[in-house]
Amino acid sequence: MSPIQSKYTEFQALLGQPLHEERSCPDGVGRYCTYEHGSIHWHPDSGAHETHGTIRAQWAALGWEGSFLKYPTTDEQAISAYDLEHMGFTFNTFTAAEIGRTADPLSHDPSYARISHFTGGAIVYEMSRDRVMVLQEVHFEGRFAPRYMRCEPRSSFFKRLFGRKA
Repeated sequence: MSPIQSKYTEFQALLGQPLHEERSCPDGVGRYCTYEHGSIHWHPDSGAHETHGTIRAQWAALGWEGSFLKYPTTDEQAISAYDLEHMGFTFNTFTAAEIGRTADPLSHDPSYARISHFTGGAIVYEMSRDRVMVLQEVHFEGRFAPRYMRCEPRSSFFKRLFGRKA
């Protein structure tokens, strides 16, 4: 059983049926398989990881593994604003006035956002603000630090990508 097939056994209910056999990625190193509701990409350095939904759509729009993000290094997971902040992702724009509500912007609620890590950064989808953020790791003062790349409401992103609201 390939690493992609093994990962598929974990996520079969989420991903649905395969749309094709495993294929080589354009770089000739990685492999992938597309399913009804997502995909699994494999690279020898990062293993097999699933992507789906808004995060997958954003990664596709950037150019998949051909983008600066390269390959996924984790499956999509829930994350709180507090955990994002303590991973080094600083969001000075998270103020109650800007959000338009009185909730603590550094909530410990793990359903605050979804995140997938990639070789070159991460994609975060904030459900509460319907916003997609793309973060790129950059070398800064002897260490790697995330750098904000792009942020927009998901509806704007899908309208540009597909010509309609998702």
